[in-house]
This record gives sequence, structure tokens and C-alpha cells, in this order.
Amino acid sequence: MSWNRRAIGAFATLCPAMCWAAVGEAVESQHCPTQVGRPLRYVDVFDGVPAENVILVPDVAGARSGKWNLAYVYDSGRSVTLKCKYEGGASTEVRLSRVSECRYTLSKQAVLDLRCR
Repeated sequence: MSWNRRAIGAFATLCPAMCWAAVGEAVESQHCPTQVGRPLRYVDVFDGVPAENVILVPDVAGARSGKWNLAYVYDSGRSVTLKCKYEGGASTEVRLSRVSECRYTLSKQAVLDLRCR
């Protein structure tokens, strides 16, 4: 494979995430980005885009931890988007690349930790 093909392949892989971010759409990632001084407080998990308003309920939900099983969404040809909500009202949308699940834990200080894999 020539260098040019590799560069084009890398650009084709990276461009969707960079291009979506440039226009204010959801960024493709595996987690909510860290915001300095603004801990993550809540997350909504959507089947598709938030505008469609299909919020998924956790498959397992406890007072301090839980998880969403998400493989079936991708198996049906759809996508998953997170709406990450931070202290102070800031929020961001993240379009997940294919993951099988997202797990959350809530600390005693009400800081949410979300891990998708």
C-alpha cells in the first residue's frame, strides 16, 4: 500500500470525528469528554440522535451503578449517542462508535463515571 493510500485511509478514518466536531454535531468517541472544573453529573443514552428523543433506560440500574447493553442497537443498523451533562448546565453530545455496553458509577460526591466498551 502506498503512503498516499495510507494517508487517505487515515484521513477517511479521522475526518468524520473532526468534521462533525467542526459543525457542532456529535463527536465520535467512547466516553464523555472531561471538562475542567465541571464534573459529569448526568448522561442520557439515545438510540440514534437526540433529536429523535429515543432515550434508553439502563438494563441494570442501581443507586450508585448500572449499565446499558447496546449491541442490539448496532446489530439493527442504528447508532448510539450520549448526551453528557456537566455541573453548571454545560452539555455535549458524543456519537459512540460500536460498543457492547456502557457502565456508570456515581461517587459519594455525585460525580458520574461512564465507561463504554
